[in-house]
Amino acid sequence: MATETLYQAEYGLSLDDADTLSEKALKLKALLVHTYGNSGEAFRAMNDDSQDSYLWTCSNLMDEIAELTTKLNKTRVTAPVSKMAAAA
Repeated sequence: MATETLYQAEYGLSLDDADTLSEKALKLKALLVHTYGNSGEAFRAMNDDSQDSYLWTCSNLMDEIAELTTKLNKTRVTAPVSKMAAAA
């Protein structure tokens, strides 16, 4: 796609970045929903090491989400309006 190529070449952004961000956010939500409320009972019944590993996975996903979000925000802020309008 020409738009994807323009953003990749000049700003390091691809449509895959947006898809990856969405995918990681959905995975994190799916993991976290099992840590509270009624479904959190199974989580709280895990041993401490398993809980730590589970939450570490959540933390890693959050770090990846933050990194992608920063990349997307920088692209939006630094992209010249004329190039953004031309790509639309």
